[in-house]
Amino acid sequence: MTSQNEIVRQRLTHADVEKGFLFDGYPRNIAQAKALDDMLEHHGWKLSAVLNITAPSDHHQ
Repeated sequence: MTSQNEIVRQRLTHADVEKGFLFDGYPRNIAQAKALDDMLEHHGWKLSAVLNITAPSDHHQ
């Protein structure tokens, strides 16, 4: 089974991410965040923005 980190690592090797990319629901924990930091550093990239959108629990269905 392929881990989420490995899926992201492979996806970041595609040419279409060079102009930017958006993750939805990743990273979800500290280990994934650290792995993402390492991946970005490997490519010489830095995050330019992070969005965290939270909905009230009574709106989840």
